[in-house]
Amino acid sequence: MIDLGPDPIIPDDEAAEGGCGVIGFACEIPVAGKHLFTSLEQMRNRGNGKGGGVALVGLDPEQFGVTREILDNDYLYTVAYLDPAVRSEVEESFIHATFEVDHVHEMPQLHEWQTRLPELDVEPPEVVCYFVRPRVAAIEEFQAKSGLSATDFDGNEGMLDEIVFHATHALNVEFYAGERGSQAFVLSHGVNMLILKIVGYAEDVIRYYRLEHMTAHVWIG
Repeated sequence: MIDLGPDPIIPDDEAAEGGCGVIGFACEIPVAGKHLFTSLEQMRNRGNGKGGGVALVGLDPEQFGVTREILDNDYLYTVAYLDPAVRSEVEESFIHATFEVDHVHEMPQLHEWQTRLPELDVEPPEVVCYFVRPRVAAIEEFQAKSGLSATDFDGNEGMLDEIVFHATHALNVEFYAGERGSQAFVLSHGVNMLILKIVGYAEDVIRYYRLEHMTAHVWIG
C-alpha cells in the first residue's frame, strides 16, 4: 500500500445539490470556445451556478507559448491560486521540488468581471499552467519510498503518472484540504489537456479566462 500522506479535511457545511447540464464535442479541426456559448446558455436551468467548468483536449501550442514537442510530452500542470500570496511557496515546495519546469503560462483574466459578469458572486482564482516533467531526484525518491519501479506499472509512463498523482494529492492537502484552509489547488494535470472551473457557469469560465478564441479538438462544458 502506497502512503498518500494525510487525509483531506471535509467541511461540515455542504453546498446544496443541483442539476447538471453537459455539452461535449470532438472535431478533426480545432474549435474556438465561443462556439459553446449558445448550448451552454440554454442549459442554465439545469444547474445552480455553484460550479461550472470546461475541459479542453488537443490544444494549440502557440496559444500557450510552447513548442509542439513540449505540448505533446510534458504534463500540463494547472494550479488555481485562491490566495495569490502562496504562489511562491507552492512553486518552491511542490512545483520546482518535484518537476523540471519547461514553461509557465498564466491564464488571462477578465479584470472588469464585476461589471461584465455581474452574476458572479465570487472572483475566480488566478490560474497558472506549468509545463513540467518529473525530476530525476523525485523519481528516485518515489522508487526508494514505495519500493516500486516502472515494471510495477504500465511502463515508465505509468510510473511517472503515479508520481504526478502523488504530487497533486500532497499539494491539495497542504494548500486546500488541510489546516491552512483553501489557498490553492490543482485544477488538472495531464498531457495536452486543460480543465478550468469556477463558482459560476461554464460560459462564465470561457469569458473570464478569455477562452473565446482558444481552440481545442475536444471540448466539454
